[in-house]
Amino acid sequence: MKLRINFLHPLPWILIGLLLSTSLAVHVKFSPDSAHYVDIARNLSSGHGFSTYHLNLNSSSVPDRTLLWPPLYPILLAIGMRIGLGTIWAVRMVLILSFLLISVCIYILGRFYSSSHFGTICIIIWLCITPFIINIYTYAWSEPPFIALSLAFIVVFIYAVKKSFSFINLFIAGILAGLATMCRYIGITSIFAGFLSLAFLFFMAKSNRNIIYFLKCILCLFIGFAVISFPWFIHNAFLAGSITGTSRPLSVSGPTVNIIRFIGLLGKDLVLPLGIMATFLILCHLNHRNWSSLLKNIWGSENRAVLVISITWILLYSIFLIVLLSIYQMGEPLNTRYTCPIYSALIPLLVYLGYGIYVAQQDRQIKFPNFALGIVFLLILATSLVNVGIESHLVIEEKSNVAKIESWIKEETPETSLFVGKAIWWIRFETGRAVLESGYPSMPELNPKRVSDFLRRFGKNFNRIYLFFSTATLEDYNQIQEYRKLGYSLNQQVIEGNQTVYEILYNY
Repeated sequence: MKLRINFLHPLPWILIGLLLSTSLAVHVKFSPDSAHYVDIARNLSSGHGFSTYHLNLNSSSVPDRTLLWPPLYPILLAIGMRIGLGTIWAVRMVLILSFLLISVCIYILGRFYSSSHFGTICIIIWLCITPFIINIYTYAWSEPPFIALSLAFIVVFIYAVKKSFSFINLFIAGILAGLATMCRYIGITSIFAGFLSLAFLFFMAKSNRNIIYFLKCILCLFIGFAVISFPWFIHNAFLAGSITGTSRPLSVSGPTVNIIRFIGLLGKDLVLPLGIMATFLILCHLNHRNWSSLLKNIWGSENRAVLVISITWILLYSIFLIVLLSIYQMGEPLNTRYTCPIYSALIPLLVYLGYGIYVAQQDRQIKFPNFALGIVFLLILATSLVNVGIESHLVIEEKSNVAKIESWIKEETPETSLFVGKAIWWIRFETGRAVLESGYPSMPELNPKRVSDFLRRFGKNFNRIYLFFSTATLEDYNQIQEYRKLGYSLNQQVIEGNQTVYEILYNY
Protein backbone atom coordinates (compact mmCIF):
# COMPACT_ATOMS: atom_id res chain seq x y z
CA MET A 1 0.00 0.00 0.00
CA LYS A 2 1.55 3.28 -1.11
CA LEU A 3 1.52 6.17 1.32
CA ARG A 4 0.68 9.40 -0.48
CA ILE A 5 0.64 12.76 1.27
CA ASN A 6 -1.53 15.46 -0.22
CA PHE A 7 0.61 18.56 0.19
CA LEU A 8 -2.25 20.77 -0.94
CA HIS A 9 -4.20 19.93 2.20
CA PRO A 10 -3.85 22.79 4.72
CA LEU A 11 -3.40 20.64 7.85
CA PRO A 12 0.25 19.59 7.26
CA TRP A 13 1.19 23.22 6.67
CA ILE A 14 -0.70 24.45 9.73
CA LEU A 15 1.18 21.87 11.81
CA ILE A 16 4.55 22.77 10.34
CA GLY A 17 3.70 26.45 10.94
CA LEU A 18 3.10 25.54 14.58
CA LEU A 19 6.51 23.86 14.68
CA LEU A 20 8.16 26.85 12.97
CA SER A 21 6.61 29.35 15.38
CA THR A 22 7.65 27.18 18.32
CA SER A 23 11.22 27.06 17.02
CA LEU A 24 11.25 30.86 16.72
CA ALA A 25 9.72 31.33 20.18
CA VAL A 26 12.44 29.13 21.72
CA HIS A 27 14.84 32.03 21.26
CA VAL A 28 12.57 34.73 22.63
CA LYS A 29 14.26 38.11 23.07
CA PHE A 30 13.45 41.11 25.23
CA SER A 31 13.78 44.81 24.49
CA PRO A 32 12.84 47.87 26.61
CA ASP A 33 9.24 47.64 25.34
CA SER A 34 9.18 43.95 26.24
CA ALA A 35 10.33 44.65 29.78
CA HIS A 36 7.51 47.18 30.29
CA TYR A 37 4.89 44.74 28.99
CA VAL A 38 6.22 41.95 31.21
CA ASP A 39 6.30 44.19 34.28
CA ILE A 40 2.66 45.19 33.79
CA ALA A 41 1.75 41.53 33.29
CA ARG A 42 3.55 40.54 36.49
CA ASN A 43 1.67 43.20 38.45
CA LEU A 44 -1.64 42.14 36.90
CA SER A 45 -1.06 38.48 37.75
CA SER A 46 -0.10 39.38 41.34
CA GLY A 47 -3.18 41.54 41.90
CA HIS A 48 -1.58 45.00 41.63
CA GLY A 49 -3.66 46.06 38.63
CA PHE A 50 -2.46 47.69 35.45
CA SER A 51 0.68 49.20 36.92
CA THR A 52 4.46 49.17 36.64
CA TYR A 53 7.61 49.69 38.66
CA HIS A 54 9.29 51.22 35.61
CA LEU A 55 8.94 54.68 37.10
CA ASN A 56 9.75 58.05 35.60
CA LEU A 57 9.67 61.62 36.87
CA ASN A 58 6.05 61.99 35.72
CA SER A 59 4.87 58.99 37.74
CA SER A 60 2.06 59.91 40.10
CA SER A 61 2.17 56.79 42.30
CA VAL A 62 4.26 53.78 43.26
CA PRO A 63 3.69 51.47 41.47
CA ASP A 64 2.79 53.79 38.63
CA ARG A 65 -0.88 53.21 37.77
CA THR A 66 -1.03 55.88 35.09
CA LEU A 67 0.96 53.99 32.47
CA LEU A 68 -1.50 54.07 29.61
CA TRP A 69 -0.16 51.55 27.13
CA PRO A 70 -2.65 49.40 25.18
CA PRO A 71 -3.65 46.74 27.70
CA LEU A 72 -4.34 43.56 25.74
CA TYR A 73 -0.81 42.19 25.30
CA PRO A 74 0.15 42.39 29.00
CA ILE A 75 -3.29 40.94 29.84
CA LEU A 76 -2.53 37.94 27.61
CA LEU A 77 0.85 37.52 29.30
CA ALA A 78 -0.79 37.81 32.72
CA ILE A 79 -3.26 35.05 31.80
CA GLY A 80 -0.32 32.79 30.97
CA MET A 81 1.30 33.63 34.30
CA ARG A 82 -1.92 33.01 36.21
CA ILE A 83 -2.26 29.50 34.76
CA GLY A 84 1.20 28.65 36.04
CA LEU A 85 3.52 29.56 33.19
CA GLY A 86 6.73 31.44 33.93
CA THR A 87 7.46 34.75 32.25
CA ILE A 88 9.35 33.19 29.33
CA TRP A 89 6.73 30.54 28.64
CA ALA A 90 3.89 33.05 28.90
CA VAL A 91 5.61 35.09 26.19
CA ARG A 92 6.18 31.98 24.10
CA MET A 93 2.55 30.94 24.45
CA VAL A 94 1.33 34.27 23.04
CA LEU A 95 3.89 34.14 20.20
CA ILE A 96 2.96 30.60 19.18
CA LEU A 97 -0.81 31.08 19.38
CA SER A 98 -0.57 34.38 17.48
CA PHE A 99 1.45 32.79 14.68
CA LEU A 100 -1.00 29.89 14.53
CA LEU A 101 -3.96 32.28 14.21
CA ILE A 102 -2.11 34.28 11.53
CA SER A 103 -1.49 31.10 9.51
CA VAL A 104 -5.14 30.05 9.76
CA CYS A 105 -6.35 33.51 8.75
CA ILE A 106 -3.99 33.61 5.76
CA TYR A 107 -5.36 30.23 4.66
CA ILE A 108 -8.94 31.47 4.98
CA LEU A 109 -8.08 34.64 3.07
CA GLY A 110 -6.57 32.55 0.30
CA ARG A 111 -9.68 30.40 0.28
CA PHE A 112 -11.88 33.49 0.03
CA TYR A 113 -9.71 34.85 -2.78
CA SER A 114 -9.86 31.65 -4.82
CA SER A 115 -10.02 28.11 -3.41
CA SER A 116 -8.92 25.78 -0.63
CA HIS A 117 -5.82 24.79 -2.59
CA PHE A 118 -4.99 28.44 -3.13
CA GLY A 119 -5.31 29.04 0.63
CA THR A 120 -2.72 26.32 1.18
CA ILE A 121 -0.37 27.98 -1.30
CA CYS A 122 -0.74 31.27 0.63
CA ILE A 123 0.28 29.51 3.86
CA ILE A 124 3.28 27.96 2.09
CA ILE A 125 4.50 31.33 0.83
CA TRP A 126 3.95 32.86 4.28
CA LEU A 127 5.98 30.11 5.98
CA CYS A 128 8.76 30.45 3.41
CA ILE A 129 9.26 34.17 3.95
CA THR A 130 8.72 34.38 7.71
CA PRO A 131 12.24 33.36 8.82
CA PHE A 132 13.79 35.82 6.37
CA ILE A 133 11.90 39.10 6.53
CA ILE A 134 10.22 39.26 9.92
CA ASN A 135 12.00 38.98 13.27
CA ILE A 136 9.07 39.96 15.45
CA TYR A 137 8.21 36.33 16.17
CA THR A 138 11.29 36.07 18.35
CA TYR A 139 10.53 39.17 20.47
CA ALA A 140 8.20 39.77 23.39
CA TRP A 141 6.28 42.43 21.47
CA SER A 142 2.61 43.17 20.89
CA GLU A 143 2.89 42.95 17.07
CA PRO A 144 2.16 39.19 16.69
CA PRO A 145 -1.24 39.27 18.46
CA PHE A 146 -1.99 42.60 16.75
CA ILE A 147 -1.39 41.09 13.29
CA ALA A 148 -3.44 38.01 14.20
CA LEU A 149 -6.41 40.09 15.41
CA SER A 150 -6.23 42.44 12.43
CA LEU A 151 -6.34 39.49 10.03
CA ALA A 152 -9.16 37.92 12.02
CA PHE A 153 -11.08 41.19 11.65
CA ILE A 154 -10.59 41.13 7.86
CA VAL A 155 -11.69 37.49 7.64
CA VAL A 156 -14.85 37.96 9.73
CA PHE A 157 -15.74 41.18 7.89
CA ILE A 158 -15.54 39.34 4.55
CA TYR A 159 -17.65 36.51 5.97
CA ALA A 160 -20.24 39.04 7.17
CA VAL A 161 -20.50 40.57 3.69
CA LYS A 162 -20.75 37.13 2.05
CA LYS A 163 -23.60 36.35 4.46
CA SER A 164 -25.63 39.29 3.11
CA PHE A 165 -24.20 41.84 5.54
CA SER A 166 -24.91 39.72 8.62
CA PHE A 167 -25.45 41.93 11.68
CA ILE A 168 -24.01 39.42 14.16
CA ASN A 169 -20.86 38.87 12.10
CA LEU A 170 -20.35 42.60 11.68
CA PHE A 171 -20.67 42.94 15.46
CA ILE A 172 -18.00 40.23 15.92
CA ALA A 173 -15.78 42.00 13.37
CA GLY A 174 -16.16 45.20 15.42
CA ILE A 175 -15.08 43.31 18.55
CA LEU A 176 -11.97 42.06 16.73
CA ALA A 177 -11.19 45.61 15.55
CA GLY A 178 -11.47 46.74 19.18
CA LEU A 179 -9.18 43.96 20.37
CA ALA A 180 -6.60 44.85 17.69
CA THR A 181 -6.75 48.48 18.86
CA MET A 182 -6.27 47.39 22.46
CA CYS A 183 -3.12 45.59 21.31
CA ARG A 184 -1.72 48.56 19.37
CA TYR A 185 -3.51 51.88 19.04
CA ILE A 186 -2.89 51.97 15.29
CA GLY A 187 -5.42 49.12 15.15
CA ILE A 188 -8.07 51.83 15.04
CA THR A 189 -7.46 51.77 11.27
CA SER A 190 -9.47 48.52 11.18
CA ILE A 191 -12.73 50.13 12.21
CA PHE A 192 -12.32 52.95 9.69
CA ALA A 193 -11.48 50.42 6.98
CA GLY A 194 -14.69 48.61 7.90
CA PHE A 195 -16.78 51.78 7.64
CA LEU A 196 -15.34 52.79 4.27
CA SER A 197 -15.60 49.26 2.86
CA LEU A 198 -19.22 48.90 3.94
CA ALA A 199 -20.12 52.18 2.26
CA PHE A 200 -18.40 51.17 -0.97
CA LEU A 201 -19.81 47.64 -1.02
CA PHE A 202 -23.34 48.89 -0.38
CA PHE A 203 -22.98 51.32 -3.26
CA MET A 204 -21.71 48.57 -5.58
CA ALA A 205 -24.26 45.96 -4.49
CA LYS A 206 -27.20 47.78 -6.12
CA SER A 207 -29.59 45.88 -3.89
CA ASN A 208 -33.01 46.85 -2.65
CA ARG A 209 -31.69 47.49 0.84
CA ASN A 210 -32.08 51.10 1.85
CA ILE A 211 -29.93 53.53 3.78
CA ILE A 212 -31.48 52.40 7.08
CA TYR A 213 -30.12 48.89 6.60
CA PHE A 214 -26.70 50.34 5.78
CA LEU A 215 -26.73 52.44 8.96
CA LYS A 216 -27.68 49.36 10.99
CA CYS A 217 -24.62 47.56 9.55
CA ILE A 218 -22.40 50.49 10.49
CA LEU A 219 -23.95 50.55 13.96
CA CYS A 220 -23.32 46.83 14.55
CA LEU A 221 -19.70 47.24 13.55
CA PHE A 222 -19.29 50.33 15.72
CA ILE A 223 -20.98 48.83 18.80
CA GLY A 224 -18.67 45.80 18.69
CA PHE A 225 -15.67 48.13 18.51
CA ALA A 226 -16.98 50.45 21.24
CA VAL A 227 -17.74 47.65 23.71
CA ILE A 228 -14.06 46.69 23.73
CA SER A 229 -12.21 49.96 23.26
CA PHE A 230 -14.32 52.75 24.74
CA PRO A 231 -13.87 51.79 28.43
CA TRP A 232 -10.10 52.07 27.97
CA PHE A 233 -10.35 55.31 26.00
CA ILE A 234 -12.54 56.84 28.72
CA HIS A 235 -10.11 55.61 31.38
CA ASN A 236 -7.26 57.31 29.50
CA ALA A 237 -9.20 60.53 28.99
CA PHE A 238 -9.84 60.85 32.73
CA LEU A 239 -6.20 60.14 33.63
CA ALA A 240 -4.37 62.03 30.92
CA GLY A 241 -6.85 64.08 28.93
CA SER A 242 -6.42 62.04 25.72
CA ILE A 243 -7.95 58.76 24.60
CA THR A 244 -4.55 57.11 24.08
CA GLY A 245 -3.10 58.62 27.24
CA THR A 246 0.30 58.99 25.61
CA SER A 247 2.38 62.13 25.29
CA ARG A 248 5.34 61.95 22.95
CA PRO A 249 7.79 64.56 21.66
CA LEU A 250 7.43 65.83 18.12
CA SER A 251 9.04 63.85 15.34
CA VAL A 252 12.34 64.95 13.84
CA SER A 253 11.49 63.38 10.46
CA GLY A 254 8.83 64.72 8.12
CA PRO A 255 6.36 62.86 5.88
CA THR A 256 8.69 62.92 2.85
CA VAL A 257 11.41 61.05 4.74
CA ASN A 258 8.95 58.52 6.10
CA ILE A 259 7.32 57.92 2.71
CA ILE A 260 10.73 57.21 1.17
CA ARG A 261 11.61 54.88 4.05
CA PHE A 262 8.23 53.16 3.75
CA ILE A 263 8.61 52.50 0.01
CA GLY A 264 12.19 51.35 0.53
CA LEU A 265 11.17 48.89 3.25
CA LEU A 266 8.36 47.42 1.21
CA GLY A 267 10.67 47.09 -1.79
CA LYS A 268 13.41 45.39 0.23
CA ASP A 269 11.22 43.12 2.30
CA LEU A 270 8.97 42.05 -0.57
CA VAL A 271 11.81 40.90 -2.86
CA LEU A 272 11.70 37.39 -1.42
CA PRO A 273 7.89 36.88 -1.42
CA LEU A 274 7.64 38.36 -4.92
CA GLY A 275 10.37 35.99 -6.10
CA ILE A 276 8.58 33.00 -4.56
CA MET A 277 5.32 34.19 -6.08
CA ALA A 278 6.89 34.51 -9.53
CA THR A 279 8.24 30.96 -9.31
CA PHE A 280 4.84 29.73 -8.21
CA LEU A 281 3.12 31.49 -11.13
CA ILE A 282 5.56 30.06 -13.66
CA LEU A 283 4.97 26.52 -12.36
CA CYS A 284 1.22 27.08 -12.34
CA HIS A 285 1.36 28.29 -15.92
CA LEU A 286 3.49 25.34 -17.03
CA ASN A 287 0.93 22.99 -15.50
CA HIS A 288 -2.13 24.74 -16.90
CA ARG A 289 -0.94 25.74 -20.37
CA ASN A 290 -4.27 27.53 -20.56
CA TRP A 291 -4.56 31.27 -21.05
CA SER A 292 -7.71 33.28 -20.70
CA SER A 293 -8.62 36.90 -20.06
CA LEU A 294 -5.77 38.53 -18.16
CA LEU A 295 -7.80 39.90 -15.26
CA LYS A 296 -11.05 38.03 -15.73
CA ASN A 297 -13.22 37.71 -12.63
CA ILE A 298 -10.75 39.52 -10.33
CA TRP A 299 -13.47 42.11 -9.77
CA GLY A 300 -16.32 39.61 -9.73
CA SER A 301 -19.01 39.83 -7.08
CA GLU A 302 -17.58 36.90 -5.14
CA ASN A 303 -14.21 38.58 -4.70
CA ARG A 304 -15.26 42.20 -4.37
CA ALA A 305 -15.52 42.19 -0.56
CA VAL A 306 -12.16 40.42 -0.27
CA LEU A 307 -10.39 42.95 -2.41
CA VAL A 308 -12.11 46.03 -0.98
CA ILE A 309 -11.48 45.35 2.72
CA SER A 310 -7.92 44.07 2.12
CA ILE A 311 -6.87 47.06 0.02
CA THR A 312 -8.69 49.57 2.23
CA TRP A 313 -7.12 48.18 5.41
CA ILE A 314 -3.62 48.17 3.90
CA LEU A 315 -3.96 51.74 2.60
CA LEU A 316 -5.38 53.14 5.85
CA TYR A 317 -2.80 51.34 7.98
CA SER A 318 0.00 52.69 5.74
CA ILE A 319 -1.35 56.25 5.83
CA PHE A 320 -1.90 56.23 9.61
CA LEU A 321 1.58 54.79 10.14
CA ILE A 322 3.34 57.41 8.02
CA VAL A 323 1.33 60.28 9.54
CA LEU A 324 1.92 59.04 13.09
CA LEU A 325 5.67 58.70 12.61
CA SER A 326 5.78 62.11 10.94
CA ILE A 327 4.09 63.81 13.92
CA TYR A 328 5.49 61.98 16.94
CA GLN A 329 8.86 60.59 17.88
CA MET A 330 8.39 56.84 18.38
CA GLY A 331 11.90 56.06 19.64
CA GLU A 332 13.08 54.45 16.41
CA PRO A 333 12.77 55.22 12.68
CA LEU A 334 10.33 53.45 10.42
CA ASN A 335 11.40 49.81 10.16
CA THR A 336 10.10 46.32 9.44
CA ARG A 337 8.57 46.10 12.90
CA TYR A 338 6.11 48.83 11.89
CA THR A 339 5.45 47.66 8.33
CA CYS A 340 5.25 43.88 8.89
CA PRO A 341 1.45 43.83 9.54
CA ILE A 342 0.98 44.86 5.91
CA TYR A 343 2.68 41.74 4.52
CA SER A 344 0.27 39.25 6.07
CA ALA A 345 -2.69 40.81 4.24
CA LEU A 346 -0.74 41.87 1.15
CA ILE A 347 0.91 38.57 0.20
CA PRO A 348 -2.33 36.62 -0.48
CA LEU A 349 -3.57 39.64 -2.42
CA LEU A 350 -0.39 39.83 -4.53
CA VAL A 351 -0.43 36.13 -5.25
CA TYR A 352 -4.11 36.25 -6.15
CA LEU A 353 -3.67 39.12 -8.57
CA GLY A 354 -0.76 37.35 -10.22
CA TYR A 355 -2.61 34.05 -10.25
CA GLY A 356 -5.59 35.65 -11.95
CA ILE A 357 -3.37 36.74 -14.82
CA TYR A 358 -2.37 33.19 -15.76
CA VAL A 359 -5.13 30.85 -14.64
CA ALA A 360 -8.31 30.29 -16.63
CA GLN A 361 -11.69 31.24 -15.22
CA GLN A 362 -13.14 27.76 -15.68
CA ASP A 363 -10.29 25.97 -13.87
CA ARG A 364 -9.59 27.52 -10.46
CA GLN A 365 -7.94 24.50 -8.83
CA ILE A 366 -4.18 24.78 -8.56
CA LYS A 367 -2.23 21.92 -10.14
CA PHE A 368 1.02 22.34 -8.28
CA PRO A 369 3.48 19.43 -8.37
CA ASN A 370 3.16 17.35 -5.19
CA PHE A 371 6.87 16.53 -5.32
CA ALA A 372 7.84 20.23 -5.35
CA LEU A 373 5.57 20.95 -2.39
CA GLY A 374 7.12 18.02 -0.53
CA ILE A 375 10.59 19.52 -1.03
CA VAL A 376 9.37 22.88 0.34
CA PHE A 377 7.78 21.08 3.30
CA LEU A 378 11.05 19.33 4.12
CA LEU A 379 13.01 22.59 3.84
CA ILE A 380 10.71 24.38 6.30
CA LEU A 381 10.80 21.33 8.58
CA ALA A 382 14.61 21.38 8.51
CA THR A 383 14.64 25.11 9.26
CA SER A 384 12.38 24.54 12.27
CA LEU A 385 14.44 21.64 13.60
CA VAL A 386 17.69 23.60 13.20
CA ASN A 387 16.13 26.50 15.12
CA VAL A 388 15.07 24.19 17.93
CA GLY A 389 18.44 22.44 17.95
CA ILE A 390 20.43 25.63 18.42
CA GLU A 391 21.30 26.16 22.07
CA SER A 392 18.40 28.03 23.62
CA HIS A 393 19.27 31.07 25.64
CA LEU A 394 17.55 34.23 26.75
CA VAL A 395 18.81 37.24 24.82
CA ILE A 396 18.43 40.63 26.46
CA GLU A 397 18.74 43.37 23.85
CA GLU A 398 21.23 46.13 24.68
CA LYS A 399 22.48 44.27 27.76
CA SER A 400 26.25 43.73 28.01
CA ASN A 401 28.96 43.59 30.66
CA VAL A 402 26.48 43.77 33.51
CA ALA A 403 26.66 40.23 34.89
CA LYS A 404 28.69 41.27 37.94
CA ILE A 405 26.40 44.19 38.75
CA GLU A 406 23.30 42.07 38.22
CA SER A 407 24.63 39.43 40.61
CA TRP A 408 25.54 42.09 43.19
CA ILE A 409 22.05 43.62 42.99
CA LYS A 410 20.38 40.25 43.59
CA GLU A 411 22.66 39.30 46.48
CA GLU A 412 23.37 42.58 48.24
CA THR A 413 20.34 44.85 47.82
CA PRO A 414 16.88 44.57 49.39
CA GLU A 415 13.98 43.70 47.09
CA THR A 416 12.40 47.05 48.00
CA SER A 417 15.33 49.03 46.56
CA LEU A 418 15.01 51.71 43.89
CA PHE A 419 17.60 52.17 41.12
CA VAL A 420 17.88 55.52 39.35
CA GLY A 421 19.49 55.76 35.92
CA LYS A 422 19.13 56.00 32.17
CA ALA A 423 17.77 53.02 30.19
CA ILE A 424 18.01 50.60 33.12
CA TRP A 425 14.92 48.56 32.21
CA TRP A 426 17.01 45.36 32.42
CA ILE A 427 17.57 45.89 36.15
CA ARG A 428 13.84 45.68 36.78
CA PHE A 429 13.44 42.73 34.42
CA GLU A 430 16.35 40.68 35.77
CA THR A 431 16.32 41.55 39.47
CA GLY A 432 12.78 42.69 40.29
CA ARG A 433 14.00 45.99 41.78
CA ALA A 434 12.04 49.14 41.01
CA VAL A 435 13.67 51.59 38.61
CA LEU A 436 13.37 55.33 38.06
CA GLU A 437 14.57 55.81 34.51
CA SER A 438 14.75 58.00 31.43
CA GLY A 439 15.98 57.56 27.90
CA TYR A 440 12.74 56.85 26.02
CA PRO A 441 10.19 59.11 24.29
CA SER A 442 7.71 60.77 26.70
CA MET A 443 10.07 60.22 29.66
CA PRO A 444 11.62 63.44 31.06
CA GLU A 445 15.38 63.42 31.51
CA LEU A 446 16.71 62.71 34.98
CA ASN A 447 18.64 65.43 36.79
CA PRO A 448 19.55 65.72 40.48
CA LYS A 449 16.93 68.40 41.26
CA ARG A 450 14.08 66.45 39.67
CA VAL A 451 15.20 63.19 41.23
CA SER A 452 15.34 64.94 44.61
CA ASP A 453 11.75 66.13 44.16
CA PHE A 454 10.68 62.60 43.27
CA LEU A 455 12.39 61.16 46.37
CA ARG A 456 10.64 63.68 48.62
CA ARG A 457 7.32 62.39 47.34
CA PHE A 458 8.00 58.66 47.07
CA GLY A 459 11.34 57.91 48.75
CA LYS A 460 9.66 56.33 51.79
CA ASN A 461 8.33 53.54 49.55
CA PHE A 462 11.86 52.15 49.17
CA ASN A 463 14.29 50.64 51.62
CA ARG A 464 17.38 51.87 49.74
CA ILE A 465 18.11 54.15 46.79
CA TYR A 466 20.90 53.57 44.27
CA LEU A 467 22.24 55.63 41.37
CA PHE A 468 23.39 53.74 38.29
CA PHE A 469 25.80 55.33 35.82
CA SER A 470 26.60 53.43 32.61
CA THR A 471 29.37 55.76 31.47
CA ALA A 472 32.31 57.52 33.05
CA THR A 473 31.91 60.99 31.56
CA LEU A 474 32.23 64.53 32.80
CA GLU A 475 28.44 64.76 32.79
CA ASP A 476 28.22 61.86 35.25
CA TYR A 477 30.84 63.48 37.49
CA ASN A 478 28.93 66.78 37.46
CA GLN A 479 25.70 65.01 38.41
CA ILE A 480 27.40 63.33 41.36
CA GLN A 481 28.67 66.70 42.55
CA GLU A 482 25.19 68.19 42.14
CA TYR A 483 23.66 65.47 44.33
CA ARG A 484 26.23 66.24 47.02
CA LYS A 485 25.46 69.96 46.80
CA LEU A 486 21.80 69.09 47.43
CA GLY A 487 22.84 67.44 50.70
CA TYR A 488 22.92 63.80 49.64
CA SER A 489 25.68 61.39 50.61
CA LEU A 490 26.83 59.05 47.83
CA ASN A 491 28.68 55.85 48.69
CA GLN A 492 30.25 53.91 45.82
CA GLN A 493 29.14 50.28 45.91
CA VAL A 494 30.35 48.44 42.79
CA ILE A 495 32.27 49.20 39.57
CA GLU A 496 32.27 47.14 36.36
CA GLY A 497 34.05 48.84 33.48
CA ASN A 498 32.42 52.24 33.03
CA GLN A 499 29.35 51.17 34.98
CA THR A 500 29.16 52.33 38.58
CA VAL A 501 26.54 52.03 41.31
CA TYR A 502 26.28 54.50 44.21
CA GLU A 503 24.04 54.21 47.23
CA ILE A 504 22.38 57.55 47.88
CA LEU A 505 21.60 58.48 51.50
CA TYR A 506 19.06 61.17 52.28
CA ASN A 507 16.86 62.53 55.05
CA TYR A 508 13.16 63.30 54.76
